[in-house]
Amino acid sequence: MITLMLFALKSCAVLGAALLLTRRSWLPASMRHLILVLAIASLPLMLLVGELGQNAISIATPSVVQDWEMQIELPSIDWVATDAGTPSITNVSFGTVTAILYGLIATGLLVYWIMRVVGTATWVTRTQLLPEETVAALNSSRRINLRQSDQVDSPVTWGTFRPDVVVPSDWSDWPEAKRHAVLIHEMAHVQRLDGFTSLLSGFICCLFWLNPLVWVAHRRMLIEAECACDDVVVNAGVAPTFYASQLLEIARARKPGLAMAMAAAPTLPNRIRAILASDIRRTAVNTKQLALVVTLALATVLPIGSISAVDVDKADLKSSVAFSSDGDLMPIVKVAPIYPVEAQKQRIEGYAVIEFVVTELGSVADPVVVESNPSGVFDQAALAAVVKFKYKPRVVHGQPVEVSGVRNRIAFALGPVDESSTAESSASTPKNMSESTFDALGVAQELLDAKNYQAALEQLDRIEEPGLNGNEVGQIHNMRGFVYFSMEDYARAINEYEAVIAQAEYIPKGLEVTTLYTLAQLSFVDEQYTEALRYMEIWLTKANNPGPTPHIFMGQVYYQMNNYVAAIDRLEVGIRVAKDRDFKINENWWALLNYLYFELENWDKVVEILGVLQEAYPSDDYARRLNAVRGMLEDQ
Repeated sequence: MITLMLFALKSCAVLGAALLLTRRSWLPASMRHLILVLAIASLPLMLLVGELGQNAISIATPSVVQDWEMQIELPSIDWVATDAGTPSITNVSFGTVTAILYGLIATGLLVYWIMRVVGTATWVTRTQLLPEETVAALNSSRRINLRQSDQVDSPVTWGTFRPDVVVPSDWSDWPEAKRHAVLIHEMAHVQRLDGFTSLLSGFICCLFWLNPLVWVAHRRMLIEAECACDDVVVNAGVAPTFYASQLLEIARARKPGLAMAMAAAPTLPNRIRAILASDIRRTAVNTKQLALVVTLALATVLPIGSISAVDVDKADLKSSVAFSSDGDLMPIVKVAPIYPVEAQKQRIEGYAVIEFVVTELGSVADPVVVESNPSGVFDQAALAAVVKFKYKPRVVHGQPVEVSGVRNRIAFALGPVDESSTAESSASTPKNMSESTFDALGVAQELLDAKNYQAALEQLDRIEEPGLNGNEVGQIHNMRGFVYFSMEDYARAINEYEAVIAQAEYIPKGLEVTTLYTLAQLSFVDEQYTEALRYMEIWLTKANNPGPTPHIFMGQVYYQMNNYVAAIDRLEVGIRVAKDRDFKINENWWALLNYLYFELENWDKVVEILGVLQEAYPSDDYARRLNAVRGMLEDQ
């Protein structure tokens, strides 16, 4: 909105200055006409310059590599969502409705204008073509068609490249001197390209129809064109008194379509006074003057057009700071990879760096492994996880755009061996589990690794027999949950993991804790936010010395529930825990916290967090946001 208001002010300033300047009688009509033409033509130029100034060309560089560390104690799924993004539902704003209405009116005017142009051209070509002897006698450098029609009482000119002059039906009865003066006037329109400038001005008026000064300037430009052609006639030796009397005789002429009429009654009195005046300049614009005026016009218009708004209101501040076109790509969902079974058995740790494209919808496309260690061990597991990531896409001027070169580093790390867990060693059989069940689960795991999901489910169905103990039942449901998760059937995966928790008194504590965390994450994916919070609260009571991540997760859940106060509280707890333990604080944690304070309009906190971001992750983007908020606070 501010940008449109600024452009309106700039266009009014240029047009107003041109209209005031052309009131100077010491300027010849040809110069006044040129000034008005340039002022009208400057409107689209200023709009273009202003748009280019807001969209500076920049070279894209790969996004910062984002770490995702996977710590596991049991062969189970672990799912982490980081930094919720903006809601996907947007309301149609008043500015959008206004822009649509403006565009519809401009389109209607353009259609009407084009119909008039086509109608006039069709009408002119159907008029009677007269011999060219009278035109040729004036030694014109342009080929002009002389036509005759009983539909006009005043000569009119149409066209630029192949101009036509249409004269009344009684043309042959006019005195030779009168016809001579009339042809000089009409040919002056042709030589000066008045037909082209009139069409251009009319087109621009349709585009910028809301500005009243553009219509005033257009009308004044047409009047000055007629005065400039009158000057040509007088300079050609025609007596001013004679020429003025001839204009009065044809003063009742009308102007069909967009053609240039010789004598329009509303403007005739001033033209007659100008023709009879002896103290005005009647010179034409020469090449040097044209170059000078155009240069001065550009030197004036370009700087004015490049002026951008410095002060912003609160709504624009949120748009430019909270959702800037740069740096606003934010992960919403990150799915943890499944730790490869063989790597887990051999206690191999490592990482894989994946590069991919984030589409306009926030999904991941074209993932590739750019680095891994050990090579090839974790590639497929990392790729399978990355394709399930979801992002808040980058937004540029209100439109989501595709971002390439995004990288994530996914680390695979094993926690210490839990003697009470089902993973005592790669060679031993888990506690309270028969060897046959353990081997059968191994077959199901191999089918799962081969992505033969249906066969894996059938294998698990065969294992589940009456007489199994609670631990064995829990492990079967745990494996089945893996399968459904891999099939992206999150509802069934949740059911299976709930069945695991139902065996809590029989399964190892490590499996119970991990399953609770998984249920919280999957409930978040399934948009069951209340359940996600419930499972995470239970997990916090059972986990051993939890770190910052669960608090950050709960902050994201509260954000999705639009409970910004609770979301802020959890995020700050998570950041405080990370500081106390000297853990790495993710940049996106601060970014989400910054956005939440924006929504609550707590500007002091916004300044504080932006200061932290600028200090920890220096960038022009954070500096611009910080300056914008500080400037608004100073104005208040």
